[in-house]
Amino acid sequence: MSDDYADKLLRATVLLSTGKWMMSREEERCFLLVATNPGITVGQLAERARLPQSTVSRHLKALSSRKSIEKRGKFIGIEWSIAAEFGGPEVIDEQIHPINPKQKALFVSENGQTLLSKIRAIHECRDDGPSSTDATD
Repeated sequence: MSDDYADKLLRATVLLSTGKWMMSREEERCFLLVATNPGITVGQLAERARLPQSTVSRHLKALSSRKSIEKRGKFIGIEWSIAAEFGGPEVIDEQIHPINPKQKALFVSENGQTLLSKIRAIHECRDDGPSSTDATD
């Protein structure tokens, strides 16, 4: 493996593990397997990822929904409010499987397509590829 290719892989890994796209290694694997196998079911994904189906389901929940909380209160006559979001953008869409409605078919969402284009740009080393600031976009 050449040093240039190793550098490309490192840049893609940094993109997936920092900033708004932050994912665990197992979540990265699930995302990339869905990207390369559109319409894959949860069971098929678990088999290909070599993970228990319950683990894959937990990862898909993180990849397909953004969590947010908001707390409000009053302290010594002063009203306060705190809002926070957890997780990154939704990168996986879950749809009812066209053949078996009891299963979910998994696809890359619009946000996921944006992430894939950034990964492709790193891999292809185009001039419009991600810069060091892309991880925090």
